[in-house]
Amino acid sequence: MKYLLTESQINKFVDRIIQETIQELRDECEDYDEATEPGEWYNWDDCDAVYWLEKLVINNIENDGINKSTVTGKVHHRFIVWVNVYYHSLGRLQYDWDSMADLLKFRIFQKYKIVLQIRIEGETNTKTNVQW
Repeated sequence: MKYLLTESQINKFVDRIIQETIQELRDECEDYDEATEPGEWYNWDDCDAVYWLEKLVINNIENDGINKSTVTGKVHHRFIVWVNVYYHSLGRLQYDWDSMADLLKFRIFQKYKIVLQIRIEGETNTKTNVQW
């Protein structure tokens, strides 16, 4: 059976799977202890980053067609997603948000078999005017 999806439905779906994956990482990192081992798809730096992450806002989603994997031969849908990252940090943040984008891309492909190219357009620290 085939389904016809509108652009709005695709945008809502992509936004939902990104937000659910971020929440999944938050849940995994909730009780982390550096003495324990991280999960199989994330590390402790990712847990620190998801703690700082306030929100990830999608600016645009472009359907990039269908990719055929050279390794498995399977067909996967591919989307390019442009986002802004909003985080809170009192000091200078030492995290590469492209690394978070790669982590989300990996986990979303594992779960949904959809390829997302997440491109960071802007990074905004929401705690820049802290009064001491």
